[in-house]
Amino acid sequence: MFHPRQLKQYAAQCLAELFGTFLLILIGNLSVAQYKFTKPVVNNNLGVNLSYATGVYVALMVAGPISGAHVNPAVSLGLLALRKLNIIQCLLYIIGQIIGAFLASATVYLVYISHFNLYDGGIRQYEGPNATADIFYTVPSEGIPNWNCLIDAIIGTSLLLIFIMALGNDYNNLISNAAKPFSFVLMVTTFGFSMSLNCGNPINPVRDFGPRLFAAVIYGPVVFRVNNYYFWVTIVGPIIGALIGAGIFEGYLILMKKYANLPGITHIDAIEQPDQGKHLKKSRQMNTQISCEIVVYKEAQTHTMAKVKDLQQYLVQGLAECFGTFMLILIGESAIAQYKLLKQENHSNITVNLGFGIGVYTALMIAGPISGAHLNPAVSISLLTVRKIKPLQCLIYIIGQMIGAFFGAFVVYYLYWSLINKFDNSVRQVVEDGVPAWNSFLDQVIGTAVLMIFIMALINDSNRMISEVAKPFAFVLIIVGITSAFAANTGAAINPARDLGPRLFAAFIYGWNEVFRANNYFFWIPIVGPILGGIIGVWLFEGYFSIVKRFGHLPNIAKYGSNELYPKVKSIDDDDHAMISHELTTVRS
Repeated sequence: MFHPRQLKQYAAQCLAELFGTFLLILIGNLSVAQYKFTKPVVNNNLGVNLSYATGVYVALMVAGPISGAHVNPAVSLGLLALRKLNIIQCLLYIIGQIIGAFLASATVYLVYISHFNLYDGGIRQYEGPNATADIFYTVPSEGIPNWNCLIDAIIGTSLLLIFIMALGNDYNNLISNAAKPFSFVLMVTTFGFSMSLNCGNPINPVRDFGPRLFAAVIYGPVVFRVNNYYFWVTIVGPIIGALIGAGIFEGYLILMKKYANLPGITHIDAIEQPDQGKHLKKSRQMNTQISCEIVVYKEAQTHTMAKVKDLQQYLVQGLAECFGTFMLILIGESAIAQYKLLKQENHSNITVNLGFGIGVYTALMIAGPISGAHLNPAVSISLLTVRKIKPLQCLIYIIGQMIGAFFGAFVVYYLYWSLINKFDNSVRQVVEDGVPAWNSFLDQVIGTAVLMIFIMALINDSNRMISEVAKPFAFVLIIVGITSAFAANTGAAINPARDLGPRLFAAFIYGWNEVFRANNYFFWIPIVGPILGGIIGVWLFEGYFSIVKRFGHLPNIAKYGSNELYPKVKSIDDDDHAMISHELTTVRS
C-alpha cells in the first residue's frame, strides 16, 4: 500500500507530465499544421524539427523539476524496467501524457480551424490530396511497409534512451545540469534530420496515440484502420526500442563500472585484501635468501598484473570507442540517407552537417568519460605520435572505431531498405565523381589538420577560454564548420573510420571491386589523407605551443596536454603501481 502523501506526490507528477506533454504536442503539431497549410515548394521540414525540439525544451522547463519530464510512455516504461519507477507511478505518468496529448490536439484544431476549412472545403478527409488528418498523427511514406516502420521506431527510440541515460548518468562529467535541456534540443532536432523520412520519426507513442484519439472524434474511427492498421507500430515499436536501448546502456554501464575507473566508483581490484599486513610481517621474518626470492616473484607477479590491467583498460576503452563511433555513424549517415533519398541535391546540406555534429556530441556523452571519445583513427594515431597514448591502446581504439562504423552503416542500410529500393529500383549503383585524386587528397589533409589543431587547442591546460562542460558543444560547432567548409570536394570525411568502416559494409552490398575501384581507387585517400593531416596538425600545434610556452609567459602552465580529448580520471593502474612500489619497498627493507 502507498502512503497518502506518496499518492499525492504521484498525482502532482501526473499533472506535470500532462502539462509538459500538452506543451510539447501543442508546439510541435502547430508547426506541422503550418507546414501543411503553407504547402512549401521545397521539402524542408527544418521548422518542424526545431519546433518539436523547442517543445521538448519547454516541457523540460515546466515538468522537469516535478516529474523529470518523461513526456513519453516509452521513456517511462524503459525506466520502469530498470526499477527507476514503480508501477503505479509509471501508470499515472502515462495517463497524464495521453490526456495532455489529446488536449493539445484539440487546441491545435481550434487554433487552425479556419485553415482546415480553407484547405479541405469544410469536408474533413483522412486520405487524398486534401487530407488533414495527418496533421495529428504520423503516417508512413508512400511504399514503406509497416515492418520497416517498426524497425525505424525501434532503432530511433533505442537511440533516444541511450542518449537520455548517458546524459543523466552520474559518471558523466562532460555536461552540467544546466546544459542538459539544450542537449535534448540538439538530439530531438537531429532525429528529425536523420530519422523522419520513413514514417515521421515515431519515437513517442503518445505523440501519435493521443492526437489519433482526438482525430477519431473528428474523422471517425477509420483513423485506426488507415495504412493497414499502422497505428500499432507507433505504440509497440517505441516501447520495444526503449527496453532495448535501456538494456544496452545498462549492460554497457555495468562493464564500465567493473573494468573502467569511473569517477566515484571503487575499482573491483583496488579493494585491499584483509590480511595483507600479516603476510608482510611474516615475510620480514624470513631469511635474506627467501626474501630475495619473494621480491623477484613479487616483481614478476606485479609486472604481469600491470600488463593485464593495462590490457583490460584498453579493451574497455576500445568498447567505448566502438559504441561511440557506432552512434556517430548511425546518426550522421542517416542524415545523409534522408538528404539523398529526398533528392535534395540542389538544397542546402546543413541538415547533414548538423547530423554529424550532433552525432559527435552524442558519442562524446557516451564514450568521453571512458576513452576520451577519439572516434577517429586519425585522432588516435596523431596522439600516438606525440606519446599521449600507447601503441597497443591506439590499435585497440582503431579496431573499435572500425567495428562501430561498420555496424553503424549496417543499421542505416536496413533502416532505409525500402526507400533505397524505391530510389534505385533495387539495382545498387556506385556513384562516380570528377574531382581529381590530388585535390581530394589535399582536401583531406588540410581538413583533418584543422580538426587536430582545434582539438589540441581545446584540451590544452592553459586554455582558459572555455569550461569543461562547454567543450562538447564546441565540437558540434567545429564539425558543422569543417563539414560545411570542406564537403564540396570529397564530403569532408576527415575520419578514416567514417569512410572505411561503411565502405567495408558497402562492399558486401555493391561488390568489392565496384566499391574499392570506384573513382580510380579513391578509397585510400580518406584513409591516408586524414592520418597525414592529423599528424601535421598535431605537430604544428606542438611547435606553436612550444614557442608560446617558452616566450609567451602563459599563466599556470605546469604541464601541457592530456592523453585524451577530455581530462578524465587517472588510469586504473596508477594507484596499483603506487601500492605495489610501497609493498616492494617494505619487503626489501
